[in-house]
Amino acid sequence: MVRMTAVVVCAAVASLVACSVETAESDRPSATAAPSSAGSSAGDQCAALLDDDALTALGWAVDSTAEEHAGRCERRAGGSGAVTVVTRAVTGKGPDAARDALDAQCEELRSGGGYVDQPVAWLDPESDASCFTSLADTRTGVAELYLVNTMDELIQVRVEALTPVAPERVQEAMSNVAAAASDLAS
Repeated sequence: MVRMTAVVVCAAVASLVACSVETAESDRPSATAAPSSAGSSAGDQCAALLDDDALTALGWAVDSTAEEHAGRCERRAGGSGAVTVVTRAVTGKGPDAARDALDAQCEELRSGGGYVDQPVAWLDPESDASCFTSLADTRTGVAELYLVNTMDELIQVRVEALTPVAPERVQEAMSNVAAAASDLAS
């Protein structure tokens, strides 16, 4: 009888611990690849951020799907390149914490030696809280866009072009992704 009671108590405790761990895991904020949006998974958010328009704007073949990996949303286009989106919750204090985080990222881009456009005039929707660095003169390499969305999350959009891409195509693709990030936040 004592053994039977001990087994039942152990099973009940194990069940409660498992439930509380599961609840704690689901309540814990995570580093998602897309802005927070109630009722959608990171994979759904990733697919919404990097839809076919993101690749076709770059002139790339749509031969893959967006994948969430290690807190990043990434979509590859064969040998042409990749588009990556990272969303970071801003943990600083004060009313300008998101802007301060953006300015730090923009300054890091400047330290790389390239020209940094801040704010980004071509961005739609226009955002004063943004900065951009373009591809190299060869129209290959890495272009990056940072912006703060309406939820004060810092969004990084990165285009890695392995084949030449016209600057206006990069801008169109990044603008599409930025608009999708804004849409998911509302």
